[in-house]
Amino acid sequence: MRLKNLLTFSLICGFFITQSACDPTGGTPTTTTLIHNTSFDFQFNSTGRAPNVAEVQNSVNSLDLAQFLATSGNFTKADIVKVSAETVDLEVVFPSTETVSFLKDARLKTTSTGLSTVEVAALNPVPSSSADVIALPIISGHEITQQAKGNSGIMGQLAFTANSYVANRPYEIEVRVKLLIQVNV
Repeated sequence: MRLKNLLTFSLICGFFITQSACDPTGGTPTTTTLIHNTSFDFQFNSTGRAPNVAEVQNSVNSLDLAQFLATSGNFTKADIVKVSAETVDLEVVFPSTETVSFLKDARLKTTSTGLSTVEVAALNPVPSSSADVIALPIISGHEITQQAKGNSGIMGQLAFTANSYVANRPYEIEVRVKLLIQVNV
């Protein structure tokens, strides 16, 4: 009887030791995080614009991660698990004499055909500053995963209210975004 109990005990111990070395979920893939620096460019003219009026400008460029993923390890959009912004910086490129103080508030949103718009970063109020670059705080939990996986690319939207404008001048604003892209490996 002792031999039978010892054998049973050995089999049970062996089973638990084997199982503890295995992934109980059936081998879920591991992930890695890629970093991609990109920017959205916004251009408009001050002619006909009034201060203290909320506006939304669409970026003149869009972002499609397919090429970046392919060159970063032969990944595809199907490998994407999560995409979120780590940093967002807004720079007033033109007029060169303009500072971020012309803005009362600023929000970066992203959009993609057929998907909801996501507000990624916001600053309200924009502090008075002689700088032409300012960081927009990230809105926690606002990821753009579905937009990144889509086929139409990601468009940037800059929502803002201006304190003032330089009269009859073109404006160019660049919003630089550091993306964290988590992919299955």
